[in-house]
Parts: sequence; structure tokens; C-alpha cells
Amino acid sequence: MADLSAEESPRCEVCPETNNLKRCSRCQLVNYCCREHQKQDWKAHKKSCSKKSTKQQTETIDSVFPIHTIRSSQLDSHASDLFKDETFDPRPLKLQNFPKPKNYSNYNIAHFASSRLYDKGYCIIDNFYDNDMPDRIFNDIRQLESTGCFAEGKLSGGKTGGEDDKKVTEVTLRGDKIKWLNGNEQGYPAVTSLIARIDDIMYDLNKFSLGDFIIDGRSKAMVACYPGKGTGYIRHVDNPNKDGRRVTCIYYLNKDWDVKENGGLLRIFPENSKEGYVDVEPIMNRFLLFWSDRRNPHEVQPAYKTRYAVTTWYFDSNERQKVKTEQLQKDMSSLQLEELKLQTAAQSLRIEMEEKEKKRAELEMLTTCIEKKADNYVAALTEGDLEGIDMLLEGQPDPWVVLTDLGINKSIQKAVLKRLSERRPSKKYY
Repeated sequence: MADLSAEESPRCEVCPETNNLKRCSRCQLVNYCCREHQKQDWKAHKKSCSKKSTKQQTETIDSVFPIHTIRSSQLDSHASDLFKDETFDPRPLKLQNFPKPKNYSNYNIAHFASSRLYDKGYCIIDNFYDNDMPDRIFNDIRQLESTGCFAEGKLSGGKTGGEDDKKVTEVTLRGDKIKWLNGNEQGYPAVTSLIARIDDIMYDLNKFSLGDFIIDGRSKAMVACYPGKGTGYIRHVDNPNKDGRRVTCIYYLNKDWDVKENGGLLRIFPENSKEGYVDVEPIMNRFLLFWSDRRNPHEVQPAYKTRYAVTTWYFDSNERQKVKTEQLQKDMSSLQLEELKLQTAAQSLRIEMEEKEKKRAELEMLTTCIEKKADNYVAALTEGDLEGIDMLLEGQPDPWVVLTDLGINKSIQKAVLKRLSERRPSKKYY
């Protein structure tokens, strides 16, 4: 791996130092190699730093990478179906010492990680921080957990019914409890700093992508807690269906972790691994990156002690754009299908209305014809006939009932009563 030039690396605001830099915790914009240089630069820096409101800090963090929403149909979609018949891999524990970067500046970590990702498909970096930051992050997570906001992790591609047997099956597949964070929540400054640092590393990773991808955003950060008691997560793939997620990043927060006693091992099954699997202990201050797609199926083996981690997924703009285009095409197809259904329904309604109108016209024509024939029939009656009918109806409260009882058709009844009314206008027949 080639040496990295100091000009390309972030450096201290006061001196040319590029190693072991720490960012201003207030604005997250400038770096210092030591506390003394931060104090030395404070008079000049505070003018811009003090103007950074909480909202502006949020915008600064988000401007590095916008947060992309992962739809429930994408998150772990069909992941359980890929390995639904599997149990946890029973092969023996196989621990190893992982290579280290030459230094731990964000730029150098990105360079080191890119080399490992292209070579192995994953990268493990121990001692991610060289100060008390891991403890501060852990304290933030414990404080967050104490609020009761963690919810059970779900397999959106798995069972979601409410029956007890399905709930048991789902917990067997995945037993963690999770909380999603944007990365700029107030009250958790160490977690915010962690996510911001990973964002910076992933931003620099673009410089070594060889044109294969462009990281342009990330998911919310998922804080996961396996509460012990044998909880784990069966073998799965984060991004089995090309939803845009390119790199999975995990930071572990488990002090004094003994994987032989506490379990909770992450076992990765890289497609190009000669050994077949790679075991990763979830130890404190360990940072892990791996390709999110089908190149890296992985599982969290049963944990018998509370196990914490912070996970973020970073999106490739090309794949994400393809996903958005495909989704737009699906939406357009659905819209066109819905429009066709509406057009078909409208056409059926028009035909039905036309049929009704046609029948109404036919009924009116038939009624007119019947009335005309009735008028012609009644017109042929003599004055004697009409007088006889008039006498029959005399004193009757309802002439219609009398004529009906005689079996006379309604249309003829109407014509007869009309004719009688014309003869005697002073008498009301109908």
C-alpha cells in the first residue's frame, strides 16, 4: 500500500500533524492534534464555532451524508428466505489477529479499509479510538437504553403475524432490540461524534473506490442490543436485492468480552474466503466494515451476555439511483394499470348508463304508444257508454279502484277518466 501524503490528509489547525487528530466537539469541523493546540486556536476559532447552533450542527452533519430511508420492504427483504432452513454454523471458533492501518487518521483508515475490502470483502480495525471515547459512547448508549425506547428488531422478510408460535420463531431468527438514530440527537454527544467520524471515513472511501461506487448517503444509525439469554441473528445478507446499500459499518461496545464464555460471535462467510468463514469478536472499540451485498452472508451467534453495537449502512449512488429508477418504473406501471382499471370501469359505467338511457327511451316510446292506443279506444266510446261509466263511478271515493276491480287496464282507466273530466269539467275524477 502506498504511503499517504500529508497534503491529502486532514491536519491540525495549528501544525502539520495528521496523526491521532481530534475534532472540535462543538462544531465537528476542525481538527487538533492535542488539547494545547485547541486552546491556542480557540480565540480565532470561537468566532465561527460559537455561531454554530444546534440546527446548524445538524445541517453540518447531514451535509456530509444525507440520511436515506430504508423501506421495510428493503430492510432484510427476503434475507430470512435465503437461509431459512439453516441454524447457527456449528464449526469451531477460529480467532485471528487482523492487520492494522499505519496510522488512525480518518483518511488513512479509509485507504486501509478500501484495500482490505477489495482484497477480503471486509475490514476490521481495532483500537478505533485511543482515548476515553469508547467509554463515553457506551455511557450514551446505556443512557439511551434507560429511556425504554429500544424495540424488537424485525425481519421484514420473515413472519410478522401475531400468533405466539410466529413470535417465537421470529425471536429465534433475530433476537436483538434496536433504536434508530439520525446521528444528531441532543443528549448523546459521543454517539454523534462516532457517527460523524464514520461519515468522514466513508466520504474519504470514495477516493479509493476505483470507480465501482460513489458513497452519497447513509441509513439512520441502528443501535442494537442483544440482551443475552442465547439471543442471536441467523445467517442473512444485509442487501440481497440491490437496494443501494454498499458498505455495512459496525462499531462494538463490549468491554471485557470473552467470546468463549459470552458467545455473541459475528461469523462472516465471505464469498472469496478460502477458509470458508471469518470470526469477529464483538470487543470494545472494534470497527468493522464489509460489503453489504450477497458477497458477505453473516450471522450473530447466540449471546449469553448483553451485547452492544452501532451499525450504519452506506449507499452507493449508482445502485440507489437504479433502485429509484426501477421503483419509479414500478410505480408508473402500477399507475398505468390503475388508470386502465379506472378507464375500464368508466367505460362499463358509460355502457350501463347508455343501456339504461336506451331502455328509458324505449319505455317512454312504449308508454306513449299504449296511451295513444288507449285514447283511440276511449274515443270510440259513445255518449251512452260514457254516461253509464259516469253513473257507475257516482259516489265512489276512488274511481281508480272501481275501474281496476272491473279489470280495466291502467292506461285505459286514465283515458276514460280524462274523457269524463272533459265532459264534466266541474267534477274531479283524478
